[in-house]
Amino acid sequence: MKSFEMLERAKSAELPPYGRNVEIHLVVGRHAKNPEQAQEWGEGYIPLSSVVKGYSSRADRAQVTIARVVDSVDASTFAQGYNKSVRDELNNINISDEMRDEVTRITKLNGYTEGIQYYLDHGHEDLQATDPVIAAAELAKRVDRFQRMPDRLRSNSRIEPIVITHGGKLEAFLREVLVITDEDGNSKTGFRHLDEIGGALRETENFELFIRTNEQGEKRVECLFRRKAYTLDQKRIIDLLALLPKAVEEGE
Repeated sequence: MKSFEMLERAKSAELPPYGRNVEIHLVVGRHAKNPEQAQEWGEGYIPLSSVVKGYSSRADRAQVTIARVVDSVDASTFAQGYNKSVRDELNNINISDEMRDEVTRITKLNGYTEGIQYYLDHGHEDLQATDPVIAAAELAKRVDRFQRMPDRLRSNSRIEPIVITHGGKLEAFLREVLVITDEDGNSKTGFRHLDEIGGALRETENFELFIRTNEQGEKRVECLFRRKAYTLDQKRIIDLLALLPKAVEEGE
């Protein structure tokens, strides 16, 4: 009788070379407040894969965050092999000086969540600001790349990308695509106020996507955010991508 290991090896050999039994554990989060906080996050981070790669915006605080986190993970005996990449779609939102002053005023009076909420509600009125829907589309571009990636990975692959971006962009993305189900089982895409999801994301806070394929290559995407399971509105992601200018496909 064949051992369990031999059976598993034979089963694996029967799979097509790409796209089967693939898992991508995607972590998308806000940058740290300072290098010390980034270091603390990295030292406490437990990867689910031995292949970890970091992505960030061009902002120094985002690059420092991903460097400290991924370097700390790589120093462990579990995670090996990584690199770090800058991606423009992860850059911070633009706003005018006038809107920045108003966001700052509201934040001081009512807290960070209300400041971000003001941007979500009024960013489209500021000619110098990144429209919140476009901010959502920019992050959707990066998420979509990873959702499509399993087809190009070797069967039985496990990878773990960590993406670091900024407040405002994270919340804009979630407001556009997060599917929320109430106690009665009724679902809706998005939310009106950040209070519905527990407020804006704090420094180093993140949501996770588990992108998996089975032996038949069928794909499933699950979202974990603040210890609650969600799904993403895939049609809305496609609609958001259509709002962005077409660009030459870049490396992952």
